[in-house]
Amino acid sequence: MFTLLTVRAARTRIHSQAQRLEELAGQDMLTGLDNRLRFTDIATREAARIHRTGEESSLILMDLDRFKNVNDTYGHPVGDEVLRKAAGVIQSNVRDTDHVARFGGEEFIILLPGTSTDGARVVADKVRHALSECSFGPPTENLHITASFGVASLSYDRDATPDAGCPVEHSSQVDRAYQAADSAMYHAKRNGRNRVEVAPV
Repeated sequence: MFTLLTVRAARTRIHSQAQRLEELAGQDMLTGLDNRLRFTDIATREAARIHRTGEESSLILMDLDRFKNVNDTYGHPVGDEVLRKAAGVIQSNVRDTDHVARFGGEEFIILLPGTSTDGARVVADKVRHALSECSFGPPTENLHITASFGVASLSYDRDATPDAGCPVEHSSQVDRAYQAADSAMYHAKRNGRNRVEVAPV
């Protein structure tokens, strides 16, 4: 009887630890946001949903401007604090139904279900303004951060529909939207930073 109870307790602990590891596998440890892997899964499911419904959804990709200078000037602990603060600013300026992730380094991505690129541009500009208004305490009171944004549609491209009988590659749809947002973001960088650019549809 004792052995059976011990085995059951061990199984419960293992199951609990497995669940926690699964959660951690999808979480960025520094900011607490979703990581790239979990976000891609969420975005792929959203692509499948809008393929069925015909609704619009959009991606916003953003990159903190000249972030290397922050680390070089103030050190990596301050750089980490800037990333955490940026994550908080983004989350406080989007809806509960939107999804925010740290995509890597100083790059963040936002999925806005049921939102056109015009609507996403408004959201991106709201986040951009909020970031530029961030203030930091001593010894970083002179630190100001800005970001460049690229907006792209996640909506299903009917012209890219595979032949009849072939499955729709929703992950490819997400990849195309990400690439379009990335291109728009770098266009924002080239045009002076601290701005929003929308990818052509």
